[in-house]
Amino acid sequence: MSRMSSIAAVLPGSTRASAGYGYPVTIGSPHRMGFAPDPSAPGAARRMSRRALADWQLDVLAPVVELLVSEVVTNAVRHAGSAGEIELRIDGEVLRVEVTDAMAGHPEPRHPSPEEPSGRGLAIVDNVASRWGIDPAAEGKTVWFELDL
Repeated sequence: MSRMSSIAAVLPGSTRASAGYGYPVTIGSPHRMGFAPDPSAPGAARRMSRRALADWQLDVLAPVVELLVSEVVTNAVRHAGSAGEIELRIDGEVLRVEVTDAMAGHPEPRHPSPEEPSGRGLAIVDNVASRWGIDPAAEGKTVWFELDL
């Protein structure tokens, strides 16, 4: 299944299988939230993401964005073990999500066996997001992903 078909399969009523959704976007301020290295952080980040999408009239993207946010924030909490920040913003016709934590490094997608209970987060991001990457930050790194609108 192609990346865009994967997204289309998650979005109710979506028939677009090419780049760009063409959704009307009301551009507003970026949404930011700090989080503690706590198991509740991914849930709080999903709720904040849902509010941001509602503000921008992009509610239809919530299932996909919540999945990706959950994976990236969970990785930050589990592996960095430090406080972090998530930011969502619209850049032109792109939704960009950035998660910054205090752990330096360059995580790579894994390919765990079916028996392993974890390790699929970045592989999911790689297969669903339009683009993703890792940028060094002043103290740590920023893992980001984008979805074409």
